[in-house]
Amino acid sequence: IRTHVRSEYFEAMHPHFTSGSGTFATMYRNDRFKLVVYHNEGLGELYDLEVDPWEFNDLWSDPAHADLKNRLILESFNNHVNMTTNVGSEQVAPM
Repeated sequence: IRTHVRSEYFEAMHPHFTSGSGTFATMYRNDRFKLVVYHNEGLGELYDLEVDPWEFNDLWSDPAHADLKNRLILESFNNHVNMTTNVGSEQVAPM
């Protein structure tokens, strides 16, 4: 069973809303929260799926959830780096 899911979206927002450029977005979801980040736009979405499973209450701009938002952004980033970076062969001796 997965503990989280991460997805990438190209042209996630219509170019009308991004000065003609479109945008790249990522979605990170764990067992309770869903985070969407529209990169280089300063926009996103954050939902507590336990209390809001239909995603009606966006917590992205809520100051009370700023620490949670930052933690989830870091988790998403770490997941991306760990899944896409070849760290070479397994270390066999102490450094």
